[in-house]
Amino acid sequence: MTAPRTIPAMVAALLVAGGLAHAGTVVVDPGGGGDYTTIGAAVTGAGSGDTIQVNAGTYTEQVALTPGKNLTFAGAGADVVTWVAPVGGTCLVGSMEGYTGTMSYEISGFTFNCRSEAATGHGTGIQMVRASSGPMSLDIHHNRFVEDRTSGDSDHWATSMWLCHNRYAARDAGTGAGAVRVHDNVDETWGGLTMSNSQAYDITDNTFAGCSDAIYNGHGCPDAAGNTLGDHRICGNTFQDASDSLHPGSKTPAIDWQYYGGGGATHLPSVICENLFYDNDTAIRIEMGTDMTYPAHVITDNNFIDNGTALTVGGDFASTVNAQGNFWGADDGPGPVGPGSGDPISTYVDYGSFATGPIAGVPVPEPTTMTLLGLGGLGVLWRRRRKGA
Repeated sequence: MTAPRTIPAMVAALLVAGGLAHAGTVVVDPGGGGDYTTIGAAVTGAGSGDTIQVNAGTYTEQVALTPGKNLTFAGAGADVVTWVAPVGGTCLVGSMEGYTGTMSYEISGFTFNCRSEAATGHGTGIQMVRASSGPMSLDIHHNRFVEDRTSGDSDHWATSMWLCHNRYAARDAGTGAGAVRVHDNVDETWGGLTMSNSQAYDITDNTFAGCSDAIYNGHGCPDAAGNTLGDHRICGNTFQDASDSLHPGSKTPAIDWQYYGGGGATHLPSVICENLFYDNDTAIRIEMGTDMTYPAHVITDNNFIDNGTALTVGGDFASTVNAQGNFWGADDGPGPVGPGSGDPISTYVDYGSFATGPIAGVPVPEPTTMTLLGLGGLGVLWRRRRKGA
């Protein structure tokens, strides 16, 4: 296996190693049964290392973090705690620019309503950016991210997590876990997760439902000597129903990987493994627009089922990407560049040693069991009609 699926199990050890010792607990309760009635007041009153326990309720507020005040946000559960972003704003925001100390945050147990009104501009659930001068440990898990989609207006959409320019801390030397870990969440925003110009992210065991740009990762700002980008592991997730129609005239894939800088940084290889890509107009796009030697990314052990395009590699400096060992939705492999009738791929995709059936242990869509006419038996349809077919 190229990338182990044990990353979430490493979290506790890494948090201890990162210095996130819980000094105390402050309770937030909107009915007055705790220490504070708002999350913002609790953040102001808490000390570094405290846990902020948020009881059931709805909280509409934008809360800013102070670098160096390390906190755990523990919601009572995504089914009972809703944190609403103010119109055009962000629920939880932290800019770590210029801070050289250790930063540690854990966030779990919330539904983040990232954009509560359809007609308003872009909103965000969690924004944690520019940890480029000091090491940051960030653990976001067991949350739900939603937005009001009723307008259908593609000029207005939410970003679940805006986690850019966090490139100081590499993987933990003892556990191998990433500096930023996003796992076991459900993301139903149009804009998904943005993680550009960063290093050492573990994105594991999440469900991205209807997210166009479920993960957007740009390399290029700044793409200069002295910066290290990449070394991400995106494994065990489900990506479904990403629609190119969100931004008419251009592709809006589930994973969009863009190189647009000068190529001067150190670019580390990343792994995309053991995911389900299901019923996306475009599952993965990698655009190589920089004249550089590209890292040896590996895309393996994924199930691609009923996508309009499974994997496309392009750009003026496109080079071959290792995508061996995937199931492309048909036992004879991908098409039309490949030999089979499975999900389409582009040139510059090394699809060798493809799987001839769904990969065991990797998510698959619920099969449809029906009687096959003329055969008198039951068949399992792993593919459904494409959008518009």
